[in-house]
Amino acid sequence: AKVDTFTVGQQVLFLGGGYTEYVRVAARRCLPTAESLAKSPPAELTALRISGLTAIVALTRTCPVQKGDVVLVSACCGGTGHFATQIAKNNGATVIGTVGSTAKLQPAQQLNACDRIVDLSREDLNGVLKEEFPQGVNVAYEGVGGKVLQAVCQNLAPGGRVLL
Repeated sequence: AKVDTFTVGQQVLFLGGGYTEYVRVAARRCLPTAESLAKSPPAELTALRISGLTAIVALTRTCPVQKGDVVLVSACCGGTGHFATQIAKNNGATVIGTVGSTAKLQPAQQLNACDRIVDLSREDLNGVLKEEFPQGVNVAYEGVGGKVLQAVCQNLAPGGRVLL
């Protein structure tokens, strides 16, 4: 079939097909890669396609983040977490990010998307939320579970939502 939307060798993104370097796919299922991403390594584009889309759908469709919301993103340096923090910040939220170790503080700070980063290896999340965010968390993007999920649930704002 004739394809006039793309040129041979042009980098595109599509959903489906797993982690492959080359794949045959119908042109109608493809999106052109933005010029600013054209020289990005394929692995980074794969992350954008899967983790980025997950975070976008979660924070713009499932639990839309609005200006003024307090959003907590656990594992803010993780696969979807680093996208979620930036999406929430871009939507005007106050963003709380959590990291599991001191080694992850610098990468979290480099995202420039968290208003507060909680190092779970040195700080008590429940205490931080109660003291610094007494109005509660409007949206929690939570994927760690255990004590983190428990602290989030104990500090939700009225009508607050948890994405698991």
